[in-house]
Amino acid sequence: MKKLLLSALFSLPLWGQPATLTLSCSNSVHAGSTLTCSIALAGGSLPAGLQWTLATSSPVGAVVVTPAAAVTAVQKNFLCNAANMCLLIGVNANQIADGALATLGIPIPAGSGNRQMILNLSATIGASLLGTPVSATANPPVSVSILSGCDINGDGQTNAADVTAEGNGVLAVPQTASDLNSDGKPDVVDVQIVINAVRGLACAAQ
Repeated sequence: MKKLLLSALFSLPLWGQPATLTLSCSNSVHAGSTLTCSIALAGGSLPAGLQWTLATSSPVGAVVVTPAAAVTAVQKNFLCNAANMCLLIGVNANQIADGALATLGIPIPAGSGNRQMILNLSATIGASLLGTPVSATANPPVSVSILSGCDINGDGQTNAADVTAEGNGVLAVPQTASDLNSDGKPDVVDVQIVINAVRGLACAAQ
């Protein structure tokens, strides 16, 4: 009986052990489009709730947080504010297992390309089923290259090669060019936007 009791105790979740939140993002994204990132949990802590704040080194649009399937399966959901602080909670006794937690859609403002943006998770903490804190850490900040909307080939520069790439994309069947002015069709106007950027004017991609 004593052995069975000890076995049962050791099979219980270790609420005091730390959780690790990992932020992963695409390596690069064009200004004016949406950066995709993900958040995952590791550490085996099985928290009942989690909290973090997404910090970015430059302004972004309203972040869309989509729960992963494993999160919705335990009937948890996200509450987030305009400062990108998020709570992952649910009115139940379910716990959150290791694995994917959410996908983040992060709008990058137009006209803010050819630079690096740093993103990281801060103020991370978990809550146990007993209503006690669960220590939570996050991976080091990640760096994402924000490319100009006129950097068509994604090499970090805006030059004649991008004009050629945009022009060829307009002529391709089916078309593969970027619709830089968001009018629903790639055409010579989009090529001119790239030409203007190569000439040193601001990239007018929307």
